[in-house]
Amino acid sequence: MRLLRSSFPVLGLLIALSWFGPGCGDEGEVSGTVGGDGDATTQADGTSPGGGCVPVGEGAAGTVSGVTRSPLASGNADVQGSLDDWGSALPGGSGGLAAASSCGTFGVLYRMVGDGGDSSVAYRHITKTVGDPEILPGLSASMKIPATLMFDANCRAAVATASAQDGYLFYARSEQGEWTVETTIGTEEIFGDLAEPFQHRWGTVEADGTMVVVGTGASKGTPNVVVGRLSPAEGQAWKFRTFPAPSGGMGGTIVSGPDEALHALYTKTSYPCDPCDLGLYYGRLGDDGPSGSATWSEELVQKSQWGDPDDRFATNPSLAVAPDGRPVVAASYQTRVITGSLKSSELRVYARTNGKWCYETVATTPDGYQGGDGAKYTGALPYLTYDMQGRPHVLFTDMSQWHDGNGWSNGINGQLRHAVRSDDGWKLATLLSQKGQSASNRPLEGFGAPSLAVSPDGSAAVAVGEERIWDTDSIYNDQPRPMQYNAVVLSFGL
Repeated sequence: MRLLRSSFPVLGLLIALSWFGPGCGDEGEVSGTVGGDGDATTQADGTSPGGGCVPVGEGAAGTVSGVTRSPLASGNADVQGSLDDWGSALPGGSGGLAAASSCGTFGVLYRMVGDGGDSSVAYRHITKTVGDPEILPGLSASMKIPATLMFDANCRAAVATASAQDGYLFYARSEQGEWTVETTIGTEEIFGDLAEPFQHRWGTVEADGTMVVVGTGASKGTPNVVVGRLSPAEGQAWKFRTFPAPSGGMGGTIVSGPDEALHALYTKTSYPCDPCDLGLYYGRLGDDGPSGSATWSEELVQKSQWGDPDDRFATNPSLAVAPDGRPVVAASYQTRVITGSLKSSELRVYARTNGKWCYETVATTPDGYQGGDGAKYTGALPYLTYDMQGRPHVLFTDMSQWHDGNGWSNGINGQLRHAVRSDDGWKLATLLSQKGQSASNRPLEGFGAPSLAVSPDGSAAVAVGEERIWDTDSIYNDQPRPMQYNAVVLSFGL
């Protein structure tokens, strides 16, 4: 029987989602391993595009410069657990909240919490400064912001969202900063039937300006994935296709690539479980499958170990598709004792190369942010994206781990870091510094909900996230404790 009094429940929340639930540092170490069955064996040193694991464009990696912090929103709430986010402007680990246009502007979505507890989704336009809040009428966010921000080929901001009641909704922004629902497409039109539940999952704008959205819904009891595409050509309408959902997986990530193939990440079991199979699986669906038809394939990206002497697994995965069509995954690779206490955590970036999965180790130690258990914990909350130059960027946080007087394991994710990879390796920088539990045991300083957008030419970026300052010295509290939420925009050059 395992003791579960630890920070391990954070993992449980993340993997239990069904398909219808989801200053500068030193240059990073680069190592390569490969294993189509999830086993790692030495491959390449990752110092050149031909010898590395992760696909990259040509040219030097960007160096972070001129980080500018701007306030986005702030709030307060009394919370009892580290996962409570009643006062947060970026709740539930919402992603896809920052976007870049081809005209050099950026935008950010966030939750605006009203005095009565009601919440609205708001937008801010970013040029050289962060603009005033703009409310999206009729769009609310209770547990998570259910939307993706994009810019169309004309640099106009757009937001995609969906619900079982309304189907897909597409908001558009006028030059005057006013938002309206421009297009509504009901689930009957997409599926030929009502779909319950129905959720928007992901969206992007491809290099040619095509807008793409991915959602999930159950039609006549059958789980499906729906993909919508809007050509940038004048007079075009959204076109939707439905596909079978991956079977047998628990996951929260599904995206579409430039070749229109679908890519998914999932696990086979959800926590709590004992034993668990927390192996990280990848599925692909495309018309070029083994039978020549649209069928899902499955591969093991990283196998897990469950039981003595330690548990080992990849968690918090973030999936992107490189410009060459290959899937790439950023994840925290963690080792835990069987009682649940974390022994180590590192940031890995996996890619499918020459028909097998390999990885590069990006970071193994924090940049000064740590707790009483030492400097062995980093790579939390990774957010992966590619720029138009073919370079992968990862936002992530360090981790502060400690054991309290009761022997219970505590953990807080904090301070925001950035990694970028090109043909001269990974370069790491700290975008926002905080104090770990060793330097500040009360209040606890944490950071959450990172999201990133990079300009098409790769010269500038905007990161979004939230400082969370908690007036407590433990993540286990017998009563709610005050939490200060400070959502921020971090603009920087590359």
